[in-house]
Amino acid sequence: VTSGICYQIAQAFASRSVPVLFVLIPMIYQVHQEMWPRHLELYQVSPETVDLTQPNEILSDRFADLGLVLLDPLTEFRTRFNSGARLHGSVDTHFNSEGNRLVAEFLLARMRDEPSLSGLLLER
Repeated sequence: VTSGICYQIAQAFASRSVPVLFVLIPMIYQVHQEMWPRHLELYQVSPETVDLTQPNEILSDRFADLGLVLLDPLTEFRTRFNSGARLHGSVDTHFNSEGNRLVAEFLLARMRDEPSLSGLLLER
């Protein structure tokens, strides 16, 4: 369903010659993996029955099949978090300024480094 909706969005933008890319925003428990068992416990789900990265893998495959650009900063978030960075707010699960900065850095790096994305940059 998600990839189909995103495909329709991309087609609407393409009809106006506007390029589009999609970004997966990691869930807090994908980054703070120690939260995952408690999250599953709340819903009475056995940890053996789920894979924390499966949604990312499935969406990546489905988007690729449709020719859509999907960027996934999960690895970068985990790396930065495991290095001691705090990327989410202390009151809620939204990104704090460091988390927002990491998404921006990730996008800018991909857009500069990947020829197919470099045309999306607006240079000053």
